[in-house]
Amino acid sequence: MELYVIDENATIVATTYPVELGLNFSEFRPYFADYLGTIRLSSGFFPDRIVSEKSTGNMRKFAYMPSPDPPLCT
Repeated sequence: MELYVIDENATIVATTYPVELGLNFSEFRPYFADYLGTIRLSSGFFPDRIVSEKSTGNMRKFAYMPSPDPPLCT
């Protein structure tokens, strides 16, 4: 399992998977960045589909859960 902290700008600001640190979804998938913004302002658990990782072909499953807590990083 990998964990990601995604900020209000749809950027990964902390992760256990350093390859994706700093990835900004709004740069190449604006519709997904909008979706993340909707999740961020909601409550609940949002499972996503299974996708194939581009670089390795490994299958990955993503899920999202907003947190009211302030980010742990700056």
